[in-house]
Amino acid sequence: MKIRSTILAVLISTAPVSTLWAQTYFTFDNYIEPSSVLEFGLITTDAPATLEVYDYAGGERGELLGTTELDFGANTDVTVNVAIPPQQDVLALIRNDAGEVIASEQFRLLDEEDDD
Repeated sequence: MKIRSTILAVLISTAPVSTLWAQTYFTFDNYIEPSSVLEFGLITTDAPATLEVYDYAGGERGELLGTTELDFGANTDVTVNVAIPPQQDVLALIRNDAGEVIASEQFRLLDEEDDD
Protein backbone atom coordinates (compact mmCIF):
# COMPACT_ATOMS: atom_id res chain seq x y z
CA MET A 1 0.00 0.00 0.00
CA LYS A 2 2.86 2.37 0.79
CA ILE A 3 4.27 1.88 -2.73
CA ARG A 4 0.92 2.88 -4.30
CA SER A 5 0.79 6.02 -2.16
CA THR A 6 4.32 6.96 -3.17
CA ILE A 7 3.63 6.42 -6.86
CA LEU A 8 0.40 8.42 -6.62
CA ALA A 9 2.20 11.27 -4.82
CA VAL A 10 4.88 11.36 -7.53
CA LEU A 11 2.27 11.43 -10.29
CA ILE A 12 0.31 14.21 -8.64
CA SER A 13 3.39 16.32 -7.95
CA THR A 14 4.63 16.07 -11.54
CA ALA A 15 1.24 16.67 -13.23
CA PRO A 16 1.39 20.50 -13.09
CA VAL A 17 4.89 20.46 -14.58
CA SER A 18 3.82 18.37 -17.56
CA THR A 19 0.82 20.61 -18.26
CA LEU A 20 3.10 23.66 -18.31
CA TRP A 21 4.91 22.17 -21.29
CA ALA A 22 1.71 21.40 -23.20
CA GLN A 23 1.50 24.68 -25.09
CA THR A 24 1.66 25.87 -28.64
CA TYR A 25 2.62 29.47 -29.31
CA PHE A 26 4.43 32.03 -31.45
CA THR A 27 7.32 33.97 -29.92
CA PHE A 28 7.95 36.35 -32.81
CA ASP A 29 6.81 39.98 -33.06
CA ASN A 30 3.46 40.53 -34.70
CA TYR A 31 5.21 42.20 -37.63
CA ILE A 32 6.49 40.45 -40.72
CA GLU A 33 8.38 41.68 -43.77
CA PRO A 34 6.57 41.38 -47.11
CA SER A 35 8.66 38.82 -48.98
CA SER A 36 8.28 35.54 -50.84
CA VAL A 37 9.85 33.91 -47.75
CA LEU A 38 7.92 34.83 -44.61
CA GLU A 39 9.94 34.53 -41.39
CA PHE A 40 8.15 33.56 -38.17
CA GLY A 41 11.13 32.96 -35.89
CA LEU A 42 10.55 30.53 -33.01
CA ILE A 43 7.31 28.55 -32.77
CA THR A 44 6.80 26.04 -29.98
CA THR A 45 4.28 23.22 -30.31
CA ASP A 46 3.06 20.52 -27.95
CA ALA A 47 2.74 18.03 -30.85
CA PRO A 48 3.69 17.79 -34.52
CA ALA A 49 1.60 20.36 -36.40
CA THR A 50 1.24 22.38 -39.58
CA LEU A 51 1.66 26.15 -39.87
CA GLU A 52 -0.78 27.61 -42.40
CA VAL A 53 -0.45 31.22 -43.58
CA TYR A 54 -3.46 33.02 -45.04
CA ASP A 55 -4.10 36.43 -46.55
CA TYR A 56 -5.87 38.53 -43.89
CA ALA A 57 -6.95 41.60 -45.85
CA GLY A 58 -9.86 43.41 -44.23
CA GLY A 59 -9.60 41.28 -41.10
CA GLU A 60 -11.01 38.19 -42.81
CA ARG A 61 -9.22 34.94 -43.62
CA GLY A 62 -8.60 34.76 -47.33
CA GLU A 63 -6.51 32.64 -49.65
CA LEU A 64 -4.00 30.11 -48.30
CA LEU A 65 -0.55 31.53 -49.10
CA GLY A 66 1.67 28.68 -47.87
CA THR A 67 2.32 26.00 -45.26
CA THR A 68 5.18 24.32 -43.42
CA GLU A 69 5.42 21.38 -41.05
CA LEU A 70 6.32 21.89 -37.38
CA ASP A 71 7.90 19.33 -35.08
CA PHE A 72 7.07 18.76 -31.42
CA GLY A 73 8.85 21.31 -29.21
CA ALA A 74 10.81 24.37 -30.28
CA ASN A 75 10.95 25.07 -34.02
CA THR A 76 13.58 27.72 -34.70
CA ASP A 77 13.82 30.01 -37.73
CA VAL A 78 10.43 28.94 -39.11
CA THR A 79 9.85 30.18 -42.65
CA VAL A 80 7.03 29.76 -45.17
CA ASN A 81 7.58 30.14 -48.90
CA VAL A 82 4.82 31.98 -50.73
CA ALA A 83 4.47 32.51 -54.48
CA ILE A 84 3.74 36.23 -54.23
CA PRO A 85 4.76 38.46 -51.30
CA PRO A 86 1.64 39.48 -49.35
CA GLN A 87 0.37 43.04 -49.71
CA GLN A 88 -1.84 42.91 -46.61
CA ASP A 89 -1.63 41.43 -43.12
CA VAL A 90 -1.44 37.66 -42.82
CA LEU A 91 -3.09 35.18 -40.46
CA ALA A 92 -0.99 32.26 -39.22
CA LEU A 93 -2.79 29.17 -37.94
CA ILE A 94 -1.22 26.13 -36.31
CA ARG A 95 -3.20 22.92 -36.81
CA ASN A 96 -2.59 19.63 -35.05
CA ASP A 97 -2.78 16.28 -36.84
CA ALA A 98 -6.54 16.14 -36.17
CA GLY A 99 -6.98 19.40 -38.11
CA GLU A 100 -7.87 21.47 -35.04
CA VAL A 101 -6.53 25.02 -34.79
CA ILE A 102 -4.39 25.05 -31.65
CA ALA A 103 -2.90 28.55 -32.04
CA SER A 104 -3.37 31.57 -34.26
CA GLU A 105 -1.80 34.97 -34.67
CA GLN A 106 -2.31 37.97 -36.95
CA PHE A 107 0.90 39.43 -38.38
CA ARG A 108 1.06 42.97 -39.71
CA LEU A 109 3.29 43.74 -42.65
CA LEU A 110 6.25 46.01 -42.01
CA ASP A 111 6.38 49.07 -44.19
CA GLU A 112 9.01 51.73 -44.66
CA GLU A 113 7.72 53.72 -41.63
CA ASP A 114 7.81 50.67 -39.30
CA ASP A 115 11.52 50.05 -39.91
CA ASP A 116 12.60 53.02 -37.80
